[in-house]
Amino acid sequence: MTPESGLHDSPPPLPRGTRVDFEVECRTSPDSTTGERHTATLLEDWTVLTPHDLEAERVGLAFGGFCDCLALAQSGVRVAQRWWQLSTRHEVPEIAFSPVHGWQPSMTTACACTPAPVDGSPGLRFRTAIDARAHETSSLHLAARGNARPHHARALINALRPVAIDVAPARRDWEPVADRLREPDALKVLWNCGLHPARVAELLDVAPGVTGRLPASFPLGLAFVPDRAMPRRHEVARQRDADLATWLLWDGTAPDPSRPFESGEWLGLGLTPRQCQEMLAAGITATLADELAATLRQPLEDCVRLLLQRPPPGVLPELDHLLAGARAKRDFSRSTVSAPLDTRSTDTPLLDASHQEISHGDPHAH
Repeated sequence: MTPESGLHDSPPPLPRGTRVDFEVECRTSPDSTTGERHTATLLEDWTVLTPHDLEAERVGLAFGGFCDCLALAQSGVRVAQRWWQLSTRHEVPEIAFSPVHGWQPSMTTACACTPAPVDGSPGLRFRTAIDARAHETSSLHLAARGNARPHHARALINALRPVAIDVAPARRDWEPVADRLREPDALKVLWNCGLHPARVAELLDVAPGVTGRLPASFPLGLAFVPDRAMPRRHEVARQRDADLATWLLWDGTAPDPSRPFESGEWLGLGLTPRQCQEMLAAGITATLADELAATLRQPLEDCVRLLLQRPPPGVLPELDHLLAGARAKRDFSRSTVSAPLDTRSTDTPLLDASHQEISHGDPHAH
């Protein structure tokens, strides 16, 4: 057999000692739909062994010849490398959630999921992240993205599946991460969505102030809804309530995008986005609330409840004094919000709400 290295962009090698034999159809022209079957071998460094003299076939290709196995060892191996990275979760799949179209894989012009040219709607729609990832890692989609022949991608991927199963992480090694998630099967669900437990741990670290376990939809939103999640990382980082942190990623309108730190501080004290907006519009920050609690020698939560009642000037001299000092440092003009707040899930003040009163997250996560 003649070796041909398919190594591109230095992907990690396969496990040491890997030697996978597989059958592939060797077709006689680019238009052929069938061909003679023969055995090929994939080695740990992504080298492919075939019965052909691929160097001679490469010369023939320059003069108009055709060798199916030369494409197998080149574009076919590139697709297999991409599949391996996705299957072992060393790379995150390029799927994303759209409120209009649902879950979508990465777009490619040669796949059935290609958007319609007229309105841009996707050719295929997926109800869950797991379904979208399954399409993203399918041999047909990867072959379309990698400009490879589908039967090459299918043969190589099927040959690699048992190897990928052998290197999958054991749940027992990731119990500390599983213990940070609310649902008993959350780690498995997120794995099926394409997220390695190590990546899940990194995403959970974005909300260090949350007490209690986060739902699986929290890391799912951070990983796959970046357009909405990234601008709210400051608010999320200061959040204490797991459900509100998740709501911010999926549904919430930022109370004041121009003041993310101050918004996050209020949200971290358990206010709804609407209450947060009112406090910032009145020039009352969470830092000021903390100073008021120290001045009055009262618990911070009691002072927050007092501030939510919006005492008029003169009723609480200590507050008037603190506001005057704050205005001397900064112009607390009333803030405007570019879009109305959606408070379907946060009409109940979260200072006293139980988890049962709040429903949040991605309905497509499971």
